[in-house]
Amino acid sequence: MDYNSYRENDFKTNACGDVFSATVFFFSFVLLINLIFINLFTAIVLQGYSEIHMNDSRQFNTETTLHF
Repeated sequence: MDYNSYRENDFKTNACGDVFSATVFFFSFVLLINLIFINLFTAIVLQGYSEIHMNDSRQFNTETTLHF
């Protein structure tokens, strides 16, 4: 497509997709990215919880050693 055909078509592009497919792609992309970030956040929180739980479940942790 050159400039002359673009100008003859009232400055509208031809065959560049439609609004419906662009909307579906955009919202599916946003949903997928949000799910990925929620999954990462949940994994970080659960990993921190498990590390704290493992440190507290030991018989002699750093807090009891310092208190002794």
